[in-house]
Amino acid sequence: MNRYFLIISFACILVAPLVNDLFSIVHFERADENRAFQDSLVINFKRLDDFPKDCEAYINDNFAFRTPSIKLYQKIKTYVFDAAPTDKETVLIGKHKRYFIAGEEKKLYEGESTLTDAQLDSIVKEWDKRNAVYRNEQVKTFWLIAPSALEVHEQDLPSNVQKLNTLNATMQFKNKLNEQNPGLITYPVHELHRLGLTQNLYFKLDNHWNELGAYYAVRALFRSIKKQIPDFNTAFMFDTIRPMKTKKGGYLADQMHQSSRLETYRSLQLRAPHAIRAEKFNFPVTPGFPYPDDFEQYFKNPHAKNKKKVLVIRDSFGTDCIPFIAEAFSESLFIFDGWHYGMNAEILKTFKPDLVIYITYEPHLVNFIR
Repeated sequence: MNRYFLIISFACILVAPLVNDLFSIVHFERADENRAFQDSLVINFKRLDDFPKDCEAYINDNFAFRTPSIKLYQKIKTYVFDAAPTDKETVLIGKHKRYFIAGEEKKLYEGESTLTDAQLDSIVKEWDKRNAVYRNEQVKTFWLIAPSALEVHEQDLPSNVQKLNTLNATMQFKNKLNEQNPGLITYPVHELHRLGLTQNLYFKLDNHWNELGAYYAVRALFRSIKKQIPDFNTAFMFDTIRPMKTKKGGYLADQMHQSSRLETYRSLQLRAPHAIRAEKFNFPVTPGFPYPDDFEQYFKNPHAKNKKKVLVIRDSFGTDCIPFIAEAFSESLFIFDGWHYGMNAEILKTFKPDLVIYITYEPHLVNFIR
């Protein structure tokens, strides 16, 4: 009896896609696989050797239950085998349900990604050119490099990810510029790593730091500023609250097809902020920038102890830094220029800041000379 049941069940599985195609019982939207599908089948008698391959591709791409089968496969890889659902390594699955972004971040962490002498020379030349303008305008400059989560929460990395070379591209960049411009670069990797042993500073389902991670990074930046501006007041940074928050999904969750997954984490915010959003200057947005609403953000703070103006050239890691920086200055202009980290000369000329701060996620530092 069991044998006949298995034979009939297997036959039904084989026939079901054909029946579904004939009668259109259930329709599944085709998932985007970022490639061209084989949607037609043509017999070329001059090239019959290609027909078996074309036929197989056509059947695979037009299989009635392809979409649910792919989703089931992805879930089995994720939840049963604890692996990324795609063959391309985009996500590292670490300990304590923490995901890490792979790719350039992994190369940086392991020390595989380094800068050539020619690249380092180009970096120095580009900064010297900019620095001449800043000095002429009496503008003080600072640079906050955001470490990747692999550096900060390395205790949660999978065991096969190992640091083989500590002198990676980030350290080369920092050492080279700080050598001629002492105090320019703040790279709070060691401080965040130490704090990250007992606190969650980065989202587990996204590659960005959370508000708590941004807070500690900005505190490190402010210490660098205070060395050059001794009367720089940061007392407000110690009047904070730490509510619990819930975040839905994130970049890494999206890569794992878990966009609806929720993450609860300890946040941090100022208890009584005074900075308020002001009307934009409406500077021209960087061509091709996909988030035009984020290009320019402008804040005023009449209660700021530091009566100075700051221009911040940032990327997405600067987003959670905005409340703390805006509170420190009487005027704060934040520019997200599409990962170019340019001088933005026209903005500099119009706004006339006292300070310029760059906030850059470490894998993007090379964009400085692109």
